[in-house]
Amino acid sequence: MFERFSDEARGVVARAQDEARALGHCWIGAEHLFLGVLDAPAGAGPGELEPLGLTATVWREAVLDVLGPRGRLGPTDTDAEALGTLGIDLHEIRRRAEERFGPGVLDVPPPGRAGRWRR
Repeated sequence: MFERFSDEARGVVARAQDEARALGHCWIGAEHLFLGVLDAPAGAGPGELEPLGLTATVWREAVLDVLGPRGRLGPTDTDAEALGTLGIDLHEIRRRAEERFGPGVLDVPPPGRAGRWRR
């Protein structure tokens, strides 16, 4: 399928892969593809979006703010607060899981399911 892409599209995908690796992410998502577009040497992406303040640097920082340097797994603090309003205490769930299965048990996805837990 990759051979059907234009040279420009192949460049975007290659840059997206480089960006994902540089950020420590084990997947290539829309966020990385958009970085590939914004990092294009020329074209509509950077030319139209830079005057609006959307550069590759700005987008990369936003991706890191949301996903972190290696991608976030599982619920965030905001999720914990939202679930807390329903009476679900994620900190207590984590404490009990670690008490039963060991420290950090919820920090990594189950084997073979790495991409399904990312945010």
